[in-house]
Amino acid sequence: LLENIDNVDTMMNTEGFDIDLVHSRLTRGTEDIAAKDKGKETAIQFDAQLKNIESQVPDLGTKGPLEVPRTQVVKILDGARRTGFVTADQKATLHKYALQLSNSLPKDQTWFITSDSGETTEMTSDQIYQRLSKDIDAFIIKESTKTLPGVVNE
Repeated sequence: LLENIDNVDTMMNTEGFDIDLVHSRLTRGTEDIAAKDKGKETAIQFDAQLKNIESQVPDLGTKGPLEVPRTQVVKILDGARRTGFVTADQKATLHKYALQLSNSLPKDQTWFITSDSGETTEMTSDQIYQRLSKDIDAFIIKESTKTLPGVVNE
């Protein structure tokens, strides 16, 4: 409908033209870009935080087979850095990994965890999981946008 329209006056006088639809599509585009940027930043910060904690648990990989291997987490975070989003399944996997990581920390010790702003906080393993869990919840879920050939997503 709008392919051959080259000015706003023509557009506004075209039968069936829906200004609300155009506005929502333009706005959605802007919101998608902002959400992607926020998601990419979340992935970068979360990965840095994981590395900070993992560096204090050098034997994590030697405690037998892991339910969620680090390679799987790396793949999810790499994808989130590119797209800004994770799927619901990927979010669940990140939660499993965070729980696995905090469970591998001795319960009778505390750790000093540095935030993105450079603030250092003393935390127990349970508090570390709560913090990681909160950060995982900040990831934006978007299911796969792949479509069948010839099918257009609206």
